[in-house]
Amino acid sequence: CLAFLKMHAATPRLFRTTVSQVYVAPVKDYIESHGKMPSGVDPHVASAVLLDFLRHIPEPLVTSDKFDAFVASSRMASEADGVRNLTCLVADLPVEYKVTMEVVFGALAEVLAHAEENGLTIVGLSIALAPAIVRKRDMTKMQTQDVRMAAIGAHVVELLLLHHTSIFQQVRDQIANAHKSKSPISLAALHAYVGSRLPPTTLRAKGILYIQEDPTHRYVFQLSGKHRIQVVSTGVWPCAPSTQLAVIGTDFEFDQVQKDLETLSQNDLASDALACADLVRADDRFELVHVTASHIEFRVRCPVTTLDETMLRHHHHIDMDDLNEQLGVAVNLAGGGGGLVLSLPRPDVALLASVAGPHTLRTMWPLIDLHATKILHVVRRKLAECMCGF
Repeated sequence: CLAFLKMHAATPRLFRTTVSQVYVAPVKDYIESHGKMPSGVDPHVASAVLLDFLRHIPEPLVTSDKFDAFVASSRMASEADGVRNLTCLVADLPVEYKVTMEVVFGALAEVLAHAEENGLTIVGLSIALAPAIVRKRDMTKMQTQDVRMAAIGAHVVELLLLHHTSIFQQVRDQIANAHKSKSPISLAALHAYVGSRLPPTTLRAKGILYIQEDPTHRYVFQLSGKHRIQVVSTGVWPCAPSTQLAVIGTDFEFDQVQKDLETLSQNDLASDALACADLVRADDRFELVHVTASHIEFRVRCPVTTLDETMLRHHHHIDMDDLNEQLGVAVNLAGGGGGLVLSLPRPDVALLASVAGPHTLRTMWPLIDLHATKILHVVRRKLAECMCGF
């Protein structure tokens, strides 16, 4: 959402246009299900989605415990003293809150840089953000929108926007240094951790994964509600590989998480590789790409035509890479901590699954079978109705 707003930062009246929940709710649902913005979203709707998210997270970004201190800092006679206090307060926030604040305020500062095009002022943006950010957990919506409270909160936000470079510098340093792991993570360990050890207060997580099963490629990781996981390859590592995560929630200690993942990775988990490979080989809807003692790679293929993928794409507008991505997303929406990994960037997208641990290709097979049937039913119908002669 923030990346989308930065791309459309020049949109006139951004954050100053009233947007009905009728438009906000479907976009929120799509993001919750797919982990990304839908196509064709109005930037004003995106800004409303951001405000709605900030307004409804269980604990406000400034946190209830530090609310009074943030307000007091913004009201100090010396702005320099106030900024110094705000810097200390931000540094003392739980890691998931200060990282989120740094990302939010950094992105919004970029939006403000386009003030000539969008007409947005720092005062106007501060007034829009204040009720969502500067509040206590038990405050009602009416209390946060009280004229006096809104003015106080807006001044806090204004200072955070004006001085975000200095206030969040320490946080940026921590992001660069503290939340990295240079040890690869196995899929079996990741599934086991998310399914059984993830703190229930963890709301969201996003970042980059260094995967043991495919150490040469960089993977984008997203964790959303119901333990839904999406892991997608972006290609070969452009730098030294490492895992980097940003988390929204509480009771998430990165050092402990790293220890848990290492412990789970060292567990001697029985491999189900042969049974998983047999499932794929026996089903003409799939092609076995690769199998090892730890993972399996496979692709959906079209069993109802002799045309190759290039001809299918050219004559029937059926893209097998799209179908493989659809299958991966559909299976992963079930949640529970397991999922398929989109292991190769286009062309030739493949699906990677663990063959050890709590979530293997065999345990996920009923879902894979169900969604592959649905996807290929649409393909069969399209081919049957086509009059092109191919």
